[in-house]
Amino acid sequence: MEKTYYLPGKCNIDKKEANKRYTFGAISFVIAGLFTALVVFLKVSSLWEAIAFLPILAGFIGFYQGKLKFCVKNAKIGRYEFPSFGVSGKVSHPKDHLLDLSRSRQIFLYSFFSAILVTAILLLAVMYL
Repeated sequence: MEKTYYLPGKCNIDKKEANKRYTFGAISFVIAGLFTALVVFLKVSSLWEAIAFLPILAGFIGFYQGKLKFCVKNAKIGRYEFPSFGVSGKVSHPKDHLLDLSRSRQIFLYSFFSAILVTAILLLAVMYL
């Protein structure tokens, strides 16, 4: 029964859990936006904007986890969670865990390169404001 919800390397959380990741991502993006506004308002060196990379990265990690219904932390510890269906547990097969870890690396890399691109655009924008 549990296999119906959990798909190794594809899905390890339900919609309710995915929405939590979207919320985390949105909050992280808001923090990055507020930080950017502060850098512009205080007219400090635009290199300070590079610090926004961290909340931007967190925002993308949250967004991609929500979009893909896949939790990076769950993959790392070998778990799946579907509270809406009353199903959760430990990933029992090593091959399934490897697929989960691979998906989790993929999410991190997507997030990392997305954050680099957005941070670079913000750096350029702040430099020319």
